[in-house]
Amino acid sequence: MESKEKKQLTDPIQMSLLKLPPELVCMVARHLHSLATISAFMRTNRWIYELLQHEGFLYDRVPSDRRDFILWRACAEGIERLAHAMLSRGANPTIDIRQAKSPDEIRSSIEYAADQGHAGIVKMILDHDVKIFTVDAKFYTLKRAFDWAIFKGRAQVVKVILDRSKKVTPEIARGFKPARFTEQFLEHGLNFALRDGQEEVVDALLADDRVQLIEWNLPAAAVGGNENLVRRCLKELPYSMTNYVACMEKAANLGHAGALKAILEIEGVNPNISIGYTQPPLLVATKRGHQNIVEVLLERDDTQPELKDALGWSPFAISARKGFRGIMELLWKTGQVDTGWTSATGQTALSLAAEAGHEDVVDFLLSLKAIDFDKSDLRGRTPLSLAAGAGAVGVARKLLDTGLVNSNSQDTNGQSPLAWAIMQGFPMRSSTHRDPHLVRDEKEIISLLKGTIPAQPQSPSTNNAQIKEQDPRRKEAVDRGMAVVKCLLAQKDIQPDSRDKQGDTPLSYAVRYRNVEAVRLLLSTGKVNPINKDVNGRVPVDWIAKR
Repeated sequence: MESKEKKQLTDPIQMSLLKLPPELVCMVARHLHSLATISAFMRTNRWIYELLQHEGFLYDRVPSDRRDFILWRACAEGIERLAHAMLSRGANPTIDIRQAKSPDEIRSSIEYAADQGHAGIVKMILDHDVKIFTVDAKFYTLKRAFDWAIFKGRAQVVKVILDRSKKVTPEIARGFKPARFTEQFLEHGLNFALRDGQEEVVDALLADDRVQLIEWNLPAAAVGGNENLVRRCLKELPYSMTNYVACMEKAANLGHAGALKAILEIEGVNPNISIGYTQPPLLVATKRGHQNIVEVLLERDDTQPELKDALGWSPFAISARKGFRGIMELLWKTGQVDTGWTSATGQTALSLAAEAGHEDVVDFLLSLKAIDFDKSDLRGRTPLSLAAGAGAVGVARKLLDTGLVNSNSQDTNGQSPLAWAIMQGFPMRSSTHRDPHLVRDEKEIISLLKGTIPAQPQSPSTNNAQIKEQDPRRKEAVDRGMAVVKCLLAQKDIQPDSRDKQGDTPLSYAVRYRNVEAVRLLLSTGKVNPINKDVNGRVPVDWIAKR
């Protein structure tokens, strides 16, 4: 008992802070010098925290150069009480808080509040500073905030800005002319909302008597792809075929099937016409690969599947070139596709697909018996020749497997598919190019032609030293070309020593392009003559030896 009393006498006097008068607590806080110290003192207990916060003591001690940043953070987090405290102490909601790296970055407090959808804070800012509607520098920031609200679909923020803009008068604005929310400005905002498909924002804008739908809003709605907004524009705007054609093109280009359906339901709309620089929606959708749009259009009896663009290309040919097999099948089912179509250069749909390497499209076209598998274009290039030149080994195999193509066909220059495959990925070498890898390849080719080393095919990794350190894409092209060469040499009727109009053989091209692997493969067949002369009397080795 005595020890307990002794301990109480020796301990320092302890008194709860809750028993201190509020005036004394505020006086203590007033003598603290840093915000961190004041913050720590406030966190001592809840009573002190609520007391100092209610008195605004901490906010009063915030340096003026920090108030704008704190307001910015309050707007970002949606803390209305903190935002009000900073505004009442002189924080500027329109000033740039940080250096933006691009014009699209959010920089001011009101922009951030609008972007995050904090309508209460936006209302507070507008009530605090009415000059934001009148002063050019401030109004530019408000305009950006308005745009952010529309872009993010913050309908409540849009309503607040529109409502506050109506209440600004010259007297309230203290002499500044409040003619900022013009019809043109609001029309721009409506167009922006339609383009983004923000239905609630559009409703908020059209509820304002200063905003009305105009003709150029319909194309914006078509870009947005919101079917309800498109139908609303069609219902309220006057009939305009020019506008409808432009909208059909935009909807088809972006794949908005619902918007396109709404326009096609209008009586008298023709899906096949084009006005000015526009194109019919079927051509546009085909080029973009929007199968859903093609389905919508082909459901109509008046859609023409064989429309031609300015170059004379049909939707079927465009799909073949781009590899859209699904669209091709839809077009074929109409029974109106011209299988004999050729481009201005004489290419068929099969030629286009073969050159692009679209195996699935080639499969589909080969299943159609009405197509000529070996038809040449104006340059004499057949689908097989084009596939060989592009290194499309899968397409080349499919064509050869039909047994209906000539593996030795020659173009107008006399070059065969084998010659085109050998050149794939190899640039023409000049006499001044003395790359060390190239020198090694040249020495190996000379030895192969003279027979001093065996011409047995080796692994690709041991051939063509010149491509080992080159661009991976080029190496891939060379590998594709060599795969086609092997595929062609495996054919029983192949003629590996055919000559073109200059007398050059595939071996000549292999030597000219320093394709060591191709030289090995050709010599290993035993069907090529390494001393064949061209029209100028050169043999293949002369492309290296005579420089």
